[in-house]
Amino acid sequence: MQKIIEFAGGINRYRELSGKKSLHIPDGADMCPFCEPSHPMRRHGTYSRTAVTAGEVFCVAVLRLLCAATGHTVSLLPDFLLPRKQHVVVVVAAFFTGWALKGLSLTASVHQATSSYPSRQKGAYWVRCFDRNLPKTRSYMASVRPRQTPPAPSPGRLRDRVARVLDVLREGFHSLSSAFEFHSRNMHALIGVALL
Repeated sequence: MQKIIEFAGGINRYRELSGKKSLHIPDGADMCPFCEPSHPMRRHGTYSRTAVTAGEVFCVAVLRLLCAATGHTVSLLPDFLLPRKQHVVVVVAAFFTGWALKGLSLTASVHQATSSYPSRQKGAYWVRCFDRNLPKTRSYMASVRPRQTPPAPSPGRLRDRVARVLDVLREGFHSLSSAFEFHSRNMHALIGVALL
């Protein structure tokens, strides 16, 4: 199981702390999701995770926690990463800004977002993931912002549907990447699924 945790300081600060093995556990993140009543879990090492930024590929350490009673583990994923995605949130948000909001092609949007292994297929994959999660995203938005729920999917173009949802998601944020970090973290905590 994974928990997306808020990490202030950005990717470079996280890399620095994980290299020194001095990652701390945020308040409340160590509480066991498996047991009632909940109890603090203990550290259970780390695992390496690939992170792809706009111009660099590197590994980060992801902290693991163990519930001694059940033997289950929880990975504490920093909010600049998405579950089961190698590219960081900033890259994915830059892609969606280009593709859905500026009307660029898949290829141009991926090349605008990253120079590390850019491919049209990666962009198409992100679009499929986002589209697949649109009903869950709508449910999440209805629970946190009932008056700003994205409109129900219409038979129009996929790009237009995604753009309408992105407009609602980024309302109140200075950038789409900060909106992605916030909403992915909260959506994952509420319903167990990130935006993509």
